[in-house]
Amino acid sequence: AALLAYPLLIEPTLDLNAQSRWWGIIYVAFAVALTTCALMARFWRRAPETAHATATEPVPDAIGRRRRMKWFLLAALPSSLNLGVTTHITTDIAPVPLLWVIPLSLYLITYIAAFASTRRTAPAWAIDLAAALTVPALIASGIPTGGAASILAALVFLTVAAYAAHALLAADRPPAARLTEFFLITSAGGAAGALFNGLLAPSLFDRVAEYQFAVVAVALLLLLSGRTSGLYGLFGATPVRRLASVALGVGGWMLWATPVAGEPWLLLVQLVLLAMAAFAFLGRVKVFTGIALVLAGALLTLPSSGARLHGRTFFGAYTITDEDGLRTLAHGTTNHGSQILDPAQRRRPVQYYDATGPAGDIFGAATDRRNIGVVGLGAGGMAAYARAGQNWDFYEIDPEIIEIARNPTWFTYLRDCPCRATTTAGDGRLALERVPDGKYDLLMLDAFSSGAIPTHLLTREALQGYLRKLAPGGMIVFQISNRALSLAPMMGATAKAAGMHAVTAGVGELPTRFGVPSNWVVVARTPGDLAVLNKGRYDWRPAPTDGPVWTDSYSAVWSVIS
Repeated sequence: AALLAYPLLIEPTLDLNAQSRWWGIIYVAFAVALTTCALMARFWRRAPETAHATATEPVPDAIGRRRRMKWFLLAALPSSLNLGVTTHITTDIAPVPLLWVIPLSLYLITYIAAFASTRRTAPAWAIDLAAALTVPALIASGIPTGGAASILAALVFLTVAAYAAHALLAADRPPAARLTEFFLITSAGGAAGALFNGLLAPSLFDRVAEYQFAVVAVALLLLLSGRTSGLYGLFGATPVRRLASVALGVGGWMLWATPVAGEPWLLLVQLVLLAMAAFAFLGRVKVFTGIALVLAGALLTLPSSGARLHGRTFFGAYTITDEDGLRTLAHGTTNHGSQILDPAQRRRPVQYYDATGPAGDIFGAATDRRNIGVVGLGAGGMAAYARAGQNWDFYEIDPEIIEIARNPTWFTYLRDCPCRATTTAGDGRLALERVPDGKYDLLMLDAFSSGAIPTHLLTREALQGYLRKLAPGGMIVFQISNRALSLAPMMGATAKAAGMHAVTAGVGELPTRFGVPSNWVVVARTPGDLAVLNKGRYDWRPAPTDGPVWTDSYSAVWSVIS
């Protein structure tokens, strides 16, 4: 309840300063209460009775290494799965409390529910169901996150699998005299699961694969438990049930083959039908685990179609692929820049920056701008608009992305740029603070981690800082295309609170082969500074101002989820 109260009640109503103040007060009260309890326990306990009870209690049997290792793994795997699900569902939105509190709450609830039981046997239905759901969970893990279907599928699997593992753990707890050892081992297991995701996985995997790894590990552990509920006998007992199972399986696979673009709930129905069909046709936990291993092997080892390079840094995983005449740099599940493979067209802007989209209006109005700053490099695609005599400064937080963009083996935008182009590694907002005031005629903000928005780049204080670096008549441009967030109302309200003016334009479809939909917001000191955009092909309208105002102490992402 306390965890859920934070994103739903505290974060929307209190800024960070108030949160810090109240947290300090409550923490001091907690420390005082805990110290009081310790003193009471020390001075008020009845030593003779305690000693007598301890002396007469039977000595429990020794605990072997295999049992200790079982405790360790049963605690480690749900912990790793919880963090894997959290990473999976926040990849394209943002790692904000609303999204990491939900899986953590589900994880803790399954622990509470499992240990509330006094039974010494784990519920076999939970084990069977968790094993059966491994296949749909792995299939759903390949769906771009940010949509309701992908998030819900991950949360359902986390709930079922974590409960099954915790129930096995609770059923095997030892007598009271061994509980200290038991909880020490399970605590170490939970910490190890978290350390695997935080420290080992980035070194072992060249992509974000902790979720898929944990799915298979949980399936294997449940398989080793050796328990079944008889649920698999539900189908096939009579000719009618056999016929029903065939129809169910065929229907599930036919639905899976049906295009479902823009229909997330239909996708969930498909996944459920696939799980039920697996119950009908396969009928054994071992078969589920085998299929899960095959799927996981494909997801973790097989390269993407046309993949040329995989890599992973502290800031996430990236992939370079060649497909449909384009070389594309993807970060997580989001396109971070493309270039036409045909050498004759390499300097042509494509994707979000296609000249027939809003970017064409922006750069068409900036032909006389001399100094241009860009936060977020990607493949360097914005440099396609560079002209001789201009100075372009790119700020990119990930040094490895800078190496890729500067390596002509992969992309040649920076090499072919007719201007002076510099790259600086580091957080864009902090790097801009070291730039002389009034330096830039045009400042571009296009920094994303996969599809997740870096909220600290969009606050009122950030806009005021950018404004100081802007020359008279300059513009600040934000590329706000996002699958899960509607940012224009927030940008309009925040710009207004910063004493600035904002206009927005977007496009659904572009008439060219290499263009993709995109949305943009342009901010300036006065409406007159934005009038130059009216010469383009798009209708640049004042950005709506009915959204929340983001500040350095308040930026609740839940308020802009579309």
